[in-house]
Amino acid sequence: MRRPLLFPLCLSLALGCAPEPASPDAPVEGAPAEAASTAPLLAPLPKLRVSSNSRFLVREDGTGFFYLADTAWELFHRLNRTEVQTYLQNRADRGYTAVQAVAVAELDGVNTPNAHGDRPFLNGNPATPATTAGADPADATQYDYWDHVDYVVGEAEARGIYVAMLPTWGSHVVGGTINTSNAEAYGRFLGSRYASRSIIWVLGGDRPANGYEAVWRAMARGIAIGVSGTEDYSQVLMTYHPPGGAKSSTWFHSDAWLDFNMQQNGHCTNTDVWNRIAADYALTPTKPTLDAEPLYEQHPICFNAGANGYSNDYEIRKFAYWDVFAGAFGHTYGHHSVWQMYAPGRSPVNGPQNYWYEAINQPGAAQMRHLRRLIESRPFLVRIPDQGVLASAAGSGTSRVQATRGSDGSYAFVYSAAGQPFTVNMDRIAGGTVRASWYDPRVATSQVIGTYPNTGTRQFVPPSSGAGNDWVLVLDDASRNFPLPGDVLQPGSLYRAINLNGSATVIDGQSWEGSNAPNYTYTGTAFANQAVTLNPATDANRSAMIRSSIWSTSAAVRLQSVPSGTYTVYLYTWEDNDAETFSISLEGSVVQANYNSGSAGTWRRLGPWTVNVTDGTLDLTTSGGAANLSGIEVHRANSQPSGFVRGINFNGGAVTIEGNAWLSYSAALSSGLTVNAPNLTTTTVTPNPATDAATNAMLNTAIWKQAADLQVGQPVSNGSYQVYLWVMENYQSNARSFRVRLEGVEVASGVGNLALGAWRKYGPYTTSVSDGFLNLDLVATTGDTHLMGMAVFR
Repeated sequence: MRRPLLFPLCLSLALGCAPEPASPDAPVEGAPAEAASTAPLLAPLPKLRVSSNSRFLVREDGTGFFYLADTAWELFHRLNRTEVQTYLQNRADRGYTAVQAVAVAELDGVNTPNAHGDRPFLNGNPATPATTAGADPADATQYDYWDHVDYVVGEAEARGIYVAMLPTWGSHVVGGTINTSNAEAYGRFLGSRYASRSIIWVLGGDRPANGYEAVWRAMARGIAIGVSGTEDYSQVLMTYHPPGGAKSSTWFHSDAWLDFNMQQNGHCTNTDVWNRIAADYALTPTKPTLDAEPLYEQHPICFNAGANGYSNDYEIRKFAYWDVFAGAFGHTYGHHSVWQMYAPGRSPVNGPQNYWYEAINQPGAAQMRHLRRLIESRPFLVRIPDQGVLASAAGSGTSRVQATRGSDGSYAFVYSAAGQPFTVNMDRIAGGTVRASWYDPRVATSQVIGTYPNTGTRQFVPPSSGAGNDWVLVLDDASRNFPLPGDVLQPGSLYRAINLNGSATVIDGQSWEGSNAPNYTYTGTAFANQAVTLNPATDANRSAMIRSSIWSTSAAVRLQSVPSGTYTVYLYTWEDNDAETFSISLEGSVVQANYNSGSAGTWRRLGPWTVNVTDGTLDLTTSGGAANLSGIEVHRANSQPSGFVRGINFNGGAVTIEGNAWLSYSAALSSGLTVNAPNLTTTTVTPNPATDAATNAMLNTAIWKQAADLQVGQPVSNGSYQVYLWVMENYQSNARSFRVRLEGVEVASGVGNLALGAWRKYGPYTTSVSDGFLNLDLVATTGDTHLMGMAVFR
């Protein structure tokens, strides 16, 4: 260790989620012919339990778990092994953490065989499950119904997805197939079979418990005994799925086996879920609660499509944000075609509009991960519902405004369902300064709108309003240095960035190639209109890139000679005229369905999307309406830091850069930063490219050493980090060049050799710290070494 550790730096980011063979089966006709390869078999997922404050679920080690489930009631019953892979991989790619599925399904799950021709019970008797010796899927005499359930559970867990397993649909209890004489035995069978798995047990199944309480209690007792050998409910995680408009708390809230409550708020629009969640939240004993069946996407609204039409992604988003902000510990999404796994040859239930393998790519399904990303970007184990954040009326229906915040005052989220203005009590946020941002729940983009004192009240007006224009206001204690809302992962190592119909440029300090870049081709019409006013406004280089684009109803971008591997892709798109709706695919798979481009001037940086390249070519295509594509960024995956740790403005004041609050030089020194007696300078050079005022100010303050090495030390916890450096030439063109070393290892050379006014954001440079101190050396090659800013990510 070259420099002493002066203080321990907390790097947890205070996030609740931190230290939280090919099948021979043929798919259903019309379904994708290929599925993802079988996931590797892994150890069971960590067991889950209720948090110490009885409001959330956490893993065994106490780290937070955000329950984001998909509804797949017929998964075990209707999908074969190949289709199981297709479905689960899709849900894993979209960030789901659980799937709700029924062991003995609703649609005649007792008598109608599963996709492999097997039934769950001998002679329809739950006390005698139909099991056979062996589990070879190529041998029908071995591979039984429960072997297939085992397979689904294993495939889900291998993808990081927990199975919320309903032992039966409620109709089989109401109908008498499962009763007090066999419920415990059936529960013991299930508990014993899956004792080593991390199952979330969900009793019920869309039926009231009235008159059948003894059956469900017997089943719960049997599962517990099957898992541990005794009636020890601490060894299982269990709840109850009720019918529409009902709650598990009605029958079982005080039962020892019920760990958390489920509600089903049904399939109409604008239900007052905030009141229903609040009612369970207020019960004693305290237990977590969530909406386990809200309105499904593309469902007949109130079961009457003729009068009310079908639901869309907007209706789905409203319930998700209302529920979670009202106090739910997670949320369940559903699609009307997916729950029933509707496919050719199957009788439709209540008019599904498409087949399950098409429906899994609907926009609402992809947008649910944006809620998870937002919640996990802040310390969610201290999150509480708090309408006291609002100084204006909360409203109801589509006009409802719902608020939640950290009980420690570190942040608040306010959801405006239709973009209506609202007023906030600023003192609900701790610290003297509050950073405000808008978060777009459709595409997970964020834009910082300013910093304000945490006193008095302030009105906020969302960027757009009306049906479908929902927004989340994020208020942060600026001193907490949180990343941008939803930005749990920072950009990784840049592979390529291309201005699709423009010249080479620099954006965010990174060099972009122009339209003449090698190994790049496109399909579409080149188009530019630099006169359009962009919304939101942005810097000059980015504006020029956005307003020069290619357009087509079937646009295509191809990058060739791409090394095999995993990449993260972002796409800039904009609208110059009237709104268009189109879908975006990467490598043939839809990554953004039915994106609406908005009014003239609207632009978005869409993504991130993860893609695997195996053939040397990365293909991005659009379909549907006319799409304007401006720029593409491709980052190498698996090199992304998980959160902002610290930014330092060398010789400058506290400043916000890229949405992150940086320390002033004096505050950093007081907090343990060490520098080897540098010279200090302040300049008035105009940065090229032009940038925002905060970055401009940061680039014009610097530390430097005359023809010598500059040594910087930052106390940190041991672990892996990624470091970015900001450098601008402030004296004369090509006045210097130096090498960069981190922890004694050279990571870059030729740094700082720039024209007067030119600036770069260098990095990310990856390093590992084992002695509690991050050491940075700028080693002079020619001229003086200097440094304007540094940001460290974990």
